[in-house]
Amino acid sequence: MKVSTIVAIFIFVFFISANSVFSHEFNIIAHGDAKFPSAEDCRKMGVSALWFYSGLPLKFNENGEPANPKKFVLLFERFNNTDIALIPLLNIFYQKNTGKCQLSRFSDKPHYRCFSRDNSDIVERLRLLVKWLGHFKNFGGLCLDDEPGVQPGGCICENCVKLFRSQYGLKPPADKVYLNTPKGVVPENNPVLLWTKFQNDECIKYYTSLAAVIKKENPGIRVLNIPAAAYFSGKQLSIPNCKPQDFIKSGRRVSLDNCHIRNFQLYVQFYMNEITSSGWKNKIADGLSLCMLNTGLVNFPNLPVYEKFRPVSKPAVISVPAFKRFILQTFSEGVKGIVYFRGRSLTPEHVKAGADVYKKFIVPICAGTPKLHKAAGKVAVLYSTSTRTFADLWVNNPLERYKHLHECDALAYYLFRKGIPFEMLIENELNSLQELKRFPVIFSAGLDYLSADKAMLLEEYVKKGGKLITDRKSRINIGLKVDFDAASWYRAVTDGNQRATDMEFQAGLLEAGLGKYLDNIPTPCRTSCRHANLNHLTDGKNLYLFIVNDDLNAPISTILRFDGKYDVSDILEKKELSNIDHMRVFIKPAELKVIQLHHNNFLQRKNKLCKK
Repeated sequence: MKVSTIVAIFIFVFFISANSVFSHEFNIIAHGDAKFPSAEDCRKMGVSALWFYSGLPLKFNENGEPANPKKFVLLFERFNNTDIALIPLLNIFYQKNTGKCQLSRFSDKPHYRCFSRDNSDIVERLRLLVKWLGHFKNFGGLCLDDEPGVQPGGCICENCVKLFRSQYGLKPPADKVYLNTPKGVVPENNPVLLWTKFQNDECIKYYTSLAAVIKKENPGIRVLNIPAAAYFSGKQLSIPNCKPQDFIKSGRRVSLDNCHIRNFQLYVQFYMNEITSSGWKNKIADGLSLCMLNTGLVNFPNLPVYEKFRPVSKPAVISVPAFKRFILQTFSEGVKGIVYFRGRSLTPEHVKAGADVYKKFIVPICAGTPKLHKAAGKVAVLYSTSTRTFADLWVNNPLERYKHLHECDALAYYLFRKGIPFEMLIENELNSLQELKRFPVIFSAGLDYLSADKAMLLEEYVKKGGKLITDRKSRINIGLKVDFDAASWYRAVTDGNQRATDMEFQAGLLEAGLGKYLDNIPTPCRTSCRHANLNHLTDGKNLYLFIVNDDLNAPISTILRFDGKYDVSDILEKKELSNIDHMRVFIKPAELKVIQLHHNNFLQRKNKLCKK
């Protein structure tokens, strides 16, 4: 596996590995500004691309140059003699244009770009910018927006209403339709589902059309987006007990993008995705926000960061051990890269730690393994987009919008801690029974709504012998209803942030209710150590166990127990062990061990399980 490099051939292209067919790619990307980080710090940490907030220039002179090019020129000149690609972030979504903005059902003040409106005012400026930036050898691509999305209940501007009526012959659903539709199975042509689909489709068309313009001007660059993230979604559990009108006034308006549940990851905070003709499901990297809130936890946590406030410098940043663990855990989950934000939060201590992780772990592991991806799940967690859609409006508490998501997070956390590979299933992406039949068990909680077509698919899955297990509060009567509580940690939140102790208590509750349904699920490896993050990757033949020590202060010594006898390789220590069914590993705080289970043994074991 080879660390991805950046090459410049006429058009600067980033994220291209010379032997990408045979090697794993892990890109390290950093946010930057006029001063931080330095080119030398980037080199030490293995940074291959740098993104920066630039805005989309409003005016261009007769030579096609931005009227005020200073922000661009400073960065491009500073990195001119490096192999680091530069990616301006334009934030088109936030440019004020009252004639083309979204209109909330809770406010008469237009805000944010409306996705159904004509974007010709943007297109020409984009063409000019891409053409001008093409003269810089480090130009690696454009990131169009940082967390764009649709406001609660959708945009009700005149244009959206008119288009929706022309497509579906309906008015946008009234508030009472969201709030009063009986819970359970609903027709797929329910007005609330159609309205949400319309809003999402317009969003996708908006960005794919802009990406097409850019690619036509410069086919060699990538076009990116940062999807709506946790700060707006409620994952930070902010502003409890407020009405929609109060929520809108606060500025926290935008809906969560499904990618935040599609790719459950232990510490993910935001994503950087590539825009293609079908949307932005192609994830380039996971984001790590180093800046910290006053309450002591890092911004936008999907799950607890497990450390209290530790001021290292101003602005305050997460501790160095937490920084190392973030990198290694992200690397271990088989993703394509990591993004550091903000650039000026990379203190000398963090730069040293980043360089150490890059040199000690990422480079040798890339050199010693082929191209890897996340291994297939043994069980699944179902996330209901219908439940989320109907919760888009609420009575008193905006957290209601994301309760189902948080319950699915709790199930995912429990399975991760139990060491069972799993996948997230998104309701509106399910297309066939074959997709479901891969899993002997599917879990969900807080399942209030399902569309009729997906309900039929799940009923057929259950008839064919699959187990759909939901909590007793779910309103969908398919499969087994079981006594378990996936919202304990959610109810325990008092200060706007999750706590590790609540999540661990939550996992214990779920084990009491669900453990017996997992006893016969075959897993290649188990460990009883709660601080051993067990990640399963594969090259299609061999299984690779990436074990991260989650403890920031103490080493762990634990026994890995396999489901059979394997020939085993320790990738970092370059040790080989033959025909073993267990082994002891020792891992320092916030560090990593990689174990390869050789494919001959793996396939033999898999065939025996299939026969059973």
